[in-house]
Amino acid sequence: MQLNQDHDDLRRLTREFARAMNAANPDMADISRRRIAFSQLFRQYLIRKQELVATVRLKTTSVQVENTLRAHADGTRDLFLQYNAHIKVWTPDRIAGDWPGYRTAVLSLQRQLNERLEWEETTLHPLAVATVEAA
Repeated sequence: MQLNQDHDDLRRLTREFARAMNAANPDMADISRRRIAFSQLFRQYLIRKQELVATVRLKTTSVQVENTLRAHADGTRDLFLQYNAHIKVWTPDRIAGDWPGYRTAVLSLQRQLNERLEWEETTLHPLAVATVEAA
C-alpha cells in the first residue's frame, strides 16, 4: 500500500532530519533542502490519504467508520495547521538565531507526526482495507 510506504518515507526523513539537527554548527543549506523534501512528501502523502478516505466514505455507511474518518480528519487538520504555523514562524533567519529552540520545535512536531502515523496504521488503515475488501 502506497500509504505505508509514505509512512516509512516520512519516518526516514524525520530521523535523518533529527540527526542533522545534532550538529553544533548546522549547514543551513542542508536544513533548507531537508525542509523542502519533507514538505513535498508530506503534501503528497496528505493528498493520497484524502483519496483513501474518500474511497472508504463512498463504500460504507457505518457510523463506526464515519467516526474514525472524522477523528482522522480532525487529527490530520490539527497537525497540518501546526506544521504550517511552524514553517511560518521558523524562517531561515530565526532558525539561525535560535538553533536550540528550532530543534526543540522540530522534535516536538516530529513526535506528533509519528503518533499520528501510528494511529493511522493501527486504526485507519485496517478499517480502510476491511471496508474496501468488503465492498
